[in-house]
Amino acid sequence: MKSLKIEKNKILIVEGDDEKNLFDSYFKEKKIDDIQIMPIGGKTKFKESLDLVRKDDNFKIVDIIGIIRDADENPEAAFNSVQNSIRSCGFTPPTRQLVKTQSRPMWMILIVPSINTIGAIEDVCLKSVTDDCAMPIIDQFFINLKDKGCELPDHLNKSKTLCYLSSKKIYTNCVGIAAQKSIWHFDSPAFDNINELIRLF
Repeated sequence: MKSLKIEKNKILIVEGDDEKNLFDSYFKEKKIDDIQIMPIGGKTKFKESLDLVRKDDNFKIVDIIGIIRDADENPEAAFNSVQNSIRSCGFTPPTRQLVKTQSRPMWMILIVPSINTIGAIEDVCLKSVTDDCAMPIIDQFFINLKDKGCELPDHLNKSKTLCYLSSKKIYTNCVGIAAQKSIWHFDSPAFDNINELIRLF
């Protein structure tokens, strides 16, 4: 696991480096420089990582911690998992997403694409470019596959995201690198929940 050394009093914890690259670009566009983005190496490492953060010598300067996690196949279970990770470190977690606790540090949780929707950060990114001319073609491609009896991918929107990125002049297969190339539209309503989380900092 990479170092999780605390450098700022506001921390945004994300799953991995791809998400860090995405939010680095998001913060750059939004002109935000007072929140530290901390990737923890995967959703299975929240408990271990939060314990390391708690034991950091600079933890005493932390005022607020926000956590973003993919919903995957079960958004409620994802939320409960983050709650349990916070609880295991001796803190009281939020009871709902996008609500700050009253403790210090304050805690916030955001499940993406939403607490009611399965999926991941790719769904948010893809939704931000629905008006792109490539999207109807990509949607039709998967419809054609289904009509021909082909087995569709388990994570359809992740596959659609890769197809979309393949349509760009300079190809990348990572949403974070794509963000650095200004491919995603951070002003889209698709990012409303993320915008609200950052506002709460």
